[in-house]
Amino acid sequence: MHGLDIGISDTPFEVAGVLTSQFDLFAAAVAGSLVALFALFFRYTGTGLSFRAVADDQFAALAVGLRLPRVWAAVWTASGIVALVGGLLWGARLGVQFSLSLVVLKALPVLVLGGFDSITGAIVGGLLVGAIEKLERSMLVHSLAAASKPGPPMSRHWRSS
Repeated sequence: MHGLDIGISDTPFEVAGVLTSQFDLFAAAVAGSLVALFALFFRYTGTGLSFRAVADDQFAALAVGLRLPRVWAAVWTASGIVALVGGLLWGARLGVQFSLSLVVLKALPVLVLGGFDSITGAIVGGLLVGAIEKLERSMLVHSLAAASKPGPPMSRHWRSS
């Protein structure tokens, strides 16, 4: 595995008693900016409207004169840009490696919870899966820390009635 340096510091800082990574805030800002940019793009540009038309009904889009090969080329270009940004952020956070099985294992519950056809649902599903993952990790760390403290086992502190 090779680390990818994009020049963003990963030093934590404290905000209201919570440690936050500068890189994580940067990645969240980039993701939020991309979502806002694409929402505006799909709503107010001719290319974005043609994307929506082709996604809704290809035959109707063809009937009104949209050039499907050109629209599909633009769709693949846009998806490549999103994949590039996501890959750069992922590589900077966890390194570059061949296996992406962990990404797929995290993406599947996001899609199932958020829905396959809803951007808002995917965002909510991603936030939910991320929050559950962080909560589980912190609970695991606390339980391991409690288990590693010297002293009698927890079962000796319980009283039997």
